[in-house]
Amino acid sequence: MKLEQIDREHIVADVLMHGLSTAFVAKQFKISHRRIQQVVQYTRKEGCVPILQKGGGHPYAQYPKDIRKIVVKTKKRLMHVPDKNMAKEEVNERVRKKRWVRDE
Repeated sequence: MKLEQIDREHIVADVLMHGLSTAFVAKQFKISHRRIQQVVQYTRKEGCVPILQKGGGHPYAQYPKDIRKIVVKTKKRLMHVPDKNMAKEEVNERVRKKRWVRDE
């Protein structure tokens, strides 16, 4: 379960101010006992409740507007397929792939 900022404040209040055990608080919030200990330890060390940070993922790539033309041109050059049907599944040529088993 993801902890919101208000949840972190309640955890710190329950453990430090009200004296509840970390195992009891962990069951209430449905997270691990160790994670409660980490939040409380950070609060004792820094003197404030840990603040949520934004995710640090990579931003989306900036693609040129004519990317479709580039991909089609490259596919034509590499695969030599017609424009309309770039990838077409032939029903007659589709075969069930069976595992080869050696009989002895």
